[in-house]
Amino acid sequence: CEKLDASSFRFTIPAETLPGLYDLWAIGSNGVSAIRTFTIGRRAEQLEVEPNDSVSTAMPVPLDVVINGQIDKAADADHFQFDAKRGQRVVIECCAERIDSPLRAVLEVFNTSGRRQAVNRGYYGIDPLIDFSVPADGSYIVKVQDLVLSGSAEHYYRLDIDTGPRVAFSLPSVIERGKASRIALYGWNLQEQNTRQTLSEVANVADSSSTALADVGKSAFDRVEIEIPATLAE
Repeated sequence: CEKLDASSFRFTIPAETLPGLYDLWAIGSNGVSAIRTFTIGRRAEQLEVEPNDSVSTAMPVPLDVVINGQIDKAADADHFQFDAKRGQRVVIECCAERIDSPLRAVLEVFNTSGRRQAVNRGYYGIDPLIDFSVPADGSYIVKVQDLVLSGSAEHYYRLDIDTGPRVAFSLPSVIERGKASRIALYGWNLQEQNTRQTLSEVANVADSSSTALADVGKSAFDRVEIEIPATLAE
């Protein structure tokens, strides 16, 4: 950590640090600061560029990118345009509550004719996610706004537009220490040769603690089984 001036610091994250959410706080002569959440991602990062308040001014973005943005005023809405091919599975996720933002995000996907393709307002808690199967080659618009149309500098978010492999959960979710085990991973864009199961099918083979998964929706998860050797079950 390097002090730049009276109120600014630069800190360096080791390259081997794993992606995820981390607690970050400062310790000084006056005590300990409040904890804030800091994110380390695995995809390219971009900053939102205004104006992007309408479909016509949507910010062009590539696939497999994270956009860091703000709903910075009341009734603000941010739009982003990406190109995709028919059959691609694009997972669009907005992270806000999980990084201490007051934004109650709503995600929508439109085609360039303005027809809404998908909408979500809560998947991981109140943070939305859309599993979007691209119906035709072309451009699509992602819209982010607050549920009650509020906004401020604190209404920040991370928008992830992803086509890579992503695990949602595993069954079982616990294994015995020191014992080789076989588990099934469920998620999106996993290996093509593996099966795809609906949430209700997953719930039928899971234990009772997993049956709530059937309430999430009708979208299908990819499934892949992996072996965990005893040497890694520590």
